[in-house]
Amino acid sequence: KHRIDHGPRNAKYTSPGIQNDMLGVMAGLIQEQICIEVRKAGVYSILADESKDCSKVEQLAVVLKYVDVHTATQHEHFLTYVEAEAQDAASLSAYIISALRYHKL
Repeated sequence: KHRIDHGPRNAKYTSPGIQNDMLGVMAGLIQEQICIEVRKAGVYSILADESKDCSKVEQLAVVLKYVDVHTATQHEHFLTYVEAEAQDAASLSAYIISALRYHKL
């Protein structure tokens, strides 16, 4: 934020590469916050669904559902998607486990 507010006036940060980098950083921060909340809850469920994107690549979406123990509020958050090269049960399970391990859940 400091760099954007006080950086050179000719720096617009509007190139596609810079925008993608900034979105990646923001996504990582949001994912980390979701994981912190899930770890606090201690118990969570996993929802997973696969579908093809516009470029015909099969993707597996991983969603976490948990209850905030302090407010008794149910939450459901998209965590990530994984490219699913194979769609058999063992492969899908491995993709989900890999995503959870990556996020230390």
